[in-house]
Amino acid sequence: MKHSLTSIWLIHSIKEYQRENKRRWLQPKILITSAIIYFLVLAKYDFFVTRYLSNLPNLHSLYTAVSLVQTKESVLTTAKIAPHLAKRQNIKLINQEWKLEKDNEIFKYILLDLIINKPEFNPDLIYQLRNSSSFKLVYEADDVYLFVRV
Repeated sequence: MKHSLTSIWLIHSIKEYQRENKRRWLQPKILITSAIIYFLVLAKYDFFVTRYLSNLPNLHSLYTAVSLVQTKESVLTTAKIAPHLAKRQNIKLINQEWKLEKDNEIFKYILLDLIINKPEFNPDLIYQLRNSSSFKLVYEADDVYLFVRV
């Protein structure tokens, strides 16, 4: 919040400087330099690296799998993939306790990513789904798996 208010104040100050031309510290060079310094000091680099850069290796595969999911069908997926499926009518988030035997009746698709979602579901679920007669593996690339109910 402070960072955005500071930026707004700096931009507003440029107009004041141009109008009055009295205060030296309101020169655009000083304001822009200070805005860049504030941004670099207040940025959360570790947040960016852990949350966003860790998803880059398989991002193309994830988008390909999402494009294969029909819009009107139900999907079971993880919390990190769910925003990419926002246009679907029925989306449920998977958890560690999800069981293939009792819960698979509702979903047409199951979309999982082993790289970014290790703690969200049991990795053995992939093997169970592969060996299941109820689901068929439609897409697999870069540890992204898309299963469809047969």
